[in-house]
Amino acid sequence: MKFPKQSEVASDLRNINKLTAYDDGWIDVRLQVYPDGRWAVRFGSSDYDQDHQSVPGSGRRFDAVAVAKNLIKQAKEQYANDE
Repeated sequence: MKFPKQSEVASDLRNINKLTAYDDGWIDVRLQVYPDGRWAVRFGSSDYDQDHQSVPGSGRRFDAVAVAKNLIKQAKEQYANDE
């Protein structure tokens, strides 16, 4: 299984961070990786998800690389558990 690069996921996280309004506060994000190598950062309510992280809204500063690293780690662990 091919996983995305941290820099690619971090870039998506920064874009999500810029697009969310301050009133939204923190937004839940999770990484979805498909068997063919495609991937997507999903965001919004995580009511039914166990593996997610949160990022701030309105362009507030955060460590996108650290969040990306953790999301990729979670995706790899999930993949290993499903094997």
